[in-house]
Parts: sequence; C-alpha cells; structure tokens
Amino acid sequence: MYGRMLSVALMSNATMLQFVSHGARPAISYSALQAGVGTGLLGALAATFSVVPLLGAIPLGRMADRGHVISLIFAACFSQICAVLGLILWPTQLVVLLLGGVVLGLGHVCGVVAQQTLVARSPAHLLNRAFSQYTFFGTLGQLAGPLLLSVSGQDTSADVVMVFALVGLGTLAVLASALALVVLLRREASDHPQPSIVQAPREAARPASSARRRLIASVVISTVMLAVVDVVTIYLPAWGVEHGVLAATVGLLLVSRAFGLLAGRVLVQPLLRLVSRAWLQVLSAIVAGLATAAIAWPAPVLFAFAVLFSSGVAIGICQPVSMIYVSATAPPNAVSTWLSIRLSGNSAGMLFGPPLAGLLAFALGPAGVIAGTSLCAALISGAAATAFRAESMEGTG
Repeated sequence: MYGRMLSVALMSNATMLQFVSHGARPAISYSALQAGVGTGLLGALAATFSVVPLLGAIPLGRMADRGHVISLIFAACFSQICAVLGLILWPTQLVVLLLGGVVLGLGHVCGVVAQQTLVARSPAHLLNRAFSQYTFFGTLGQLAGPLLLSVSGQDTSADVVMVFALVGLGTLAVLASALALVVLLRREASDHPQPSIVQAPREAARPASSARRRLIASVVISTVMLAVVDVVTIYLPAWGVEHGVLAATVGLLLVSRAFGLLAGRVLVQPLLRLVSRAWLQVLSAIVAGLATAAIAWPAPVLFAFAVLFSSGVAIGICQPVSMIYVSATAPPNAVSTWLSIRLSGNSAGMLFGPPLAGLLAFALGPAGVIAGTSLCAALISGAAATAFRAESMEGTG
C-alpha cells in the first residue's frame, strides 16, 4: 500500500540531500578564496567534509544493520540544518568553514547510509533497477546544487551568502521529505511487522577470501572515483579564477558533469545486459579517469564542457554499479556494513585525495591537479581489475 509513496519520499530525500551538499561545497571554496585561502590549501579545507564519513561510516552501517535507520534519517536533517545555518551567518570565517564542512559531512553520511540501507532491501531481481533509480535521483540533486553558482555571480567570484541561503531552503526540503519517509516507514512496519533484528556476529561481515578480494577491489575503484569527483569539485573554481572563467560558467561546468552523471545512471541497466557488474565498473572507471585528465589540454571552455560531461557519464555508470556489486556480493546480514565500508573508502579518497592533490597545486596549478589525480585513478582502477579476472565479462543478457 505504501510502496509507491515510500519510494517517492526516499527518492525526494536523496535528491535534496545531494542538492544541499553539492550546493554548499563549491560555495565553501569560493568563501575560502574570498577569505584569502590559497589554492594549495583548498584541498585541506575540502577534506573536512570527509572526516566524519571516514571515521563513522562503518559504525553507522552497523547501526543500520541493527535497525536504527530512522535515527540516522533525523541525524542527517539536524546536521545539515546546523551546518548551513552557520555558513549563512558567518560565510567567510575560516573556523566556521572548517566546522561547517565537518557537520555537513556528518549529515551527508548519515543520510546516505540510511538511504542505501533502504534501497538494498529490494528483492534481488530488482536490485539493479532500485540502485539505478536511487542514484538517478541523487544525481538530480548533484545537478541542481551547482546551478546556484550560476545565479549568484557575474564575475569570477560568487555571492556566497545568496548561495548558502538557497541551500538553507534545501535543508527544509530535506526535513520535509525525511518526515514523510519516517511516517511511511512506521506505518509499513505496523502493517507488516518484521522479526526482531538480532545483531549479526562479527564473522558475518567477513565473506570468503575470494569474495572479500572482489569487494575490496570494488571499494578501491569507488574510492578513487570519488577522489576524482571531489578534486574537480574543489579545484574547478580555482581553475576558473586562473583562466578568467566566470563563476557562473564554472557552475555550468559542474552542471554539465551532473548531466553526464544523469546520463550514466540511465545507461546502467542496458549496459549490465551486455557487460558484467564487475567489469563494467572497471571499464567505466578507466574511461572516467582518462576523460577527466583531458581538462589539462589547452583548449576553449567548450572543450571543458565536453570533457566534464564525458567523465560524468563514465562515473555515472561506475558508482551505481559499484553499489549494486557490493550489495549483491556482501553477506546478506551485513549488507549495510559493507555498503558503509564502501562509503568509508569513498570518504578516505575525499579526505586524503584533495590535500595530496594540493601538493601538486603549488607546482602544476589547478589543471595539473585535476589531470594528475584522474590519471592516477585510471591506473589504480586498472590494477584493481586483477581481483575480477575469474569473472566473466558477459552481462545478464
């Protein structure tokens, strides 16, 4: 009875959660630049978003496996509202930017763990469709968030107060969709009581060694892809300032990548009929790394649009396939835990990737940072493919 309404509430919550994060984070970069932070330190500032996800994703996943999904949904709302409120009130205070990134990251990981846990409950034959749909709607938020930059400034800077205020409206939508989701979950639980959840033994999260190698390889691929996404998000504003590109155009460049991500989500199911989950994530990760690296090529801005759209398509294929693969391969009573291990890996890439890339910024500039990170990601993804050598490349037909 509540299936369709529950799906609408979940997808709405996913969209708005991503909207808030992807709207606020580029604005934090502009705030830092306006406060006098150098481009080499932007990576360290951006890494604050990933501190809590790195340390907390796995414990939060275990919470979800024990049935505390609703608590995570409310924690996500509260954290995002607090973070954005601070950024609205003190938009150029470095301490607030640091703390805002940390609290925003807390809200993001709580929401994502809860959402992915609910999606992973789908029947096995609907898993591809469920995760494709979930990532599609999440990408809508990733697309809409950067659009805020394109309405906030007509030069190489941006009106960060306006952006944060609009993001603040987004947090209210997160809260509204979360309340609807919780009401529907409780009604569904009362109509269809589930057996008491018993905590799985620690060994349950440890699959056979061959499956563990494949799960870890999938996590590694997802990690390096998120590092590429994050480095582009953080350093593209600096690239725009260096090349005299308007803030509005930088926002549209990020939107073009989001359109690519959206297109990639649509292609997931057809491609899985041709190529297996394991190999599709490998091939799309390599293509994404090579495509993003082309940003360093001296060419008109239109070329940058093509590059970011192409890399977005490849990443848009890789990320949901990685989630599907982990969900299908992990032990049934520890799916949320393994999805959270994947999230923790993603956060490690987001935490350590930008600061390490920042070391390159002093020598190579923003374009060199993006290209270098992307090439490394392609090489690492190729190396991780050895874990899948025993798997067929054929899809489901």
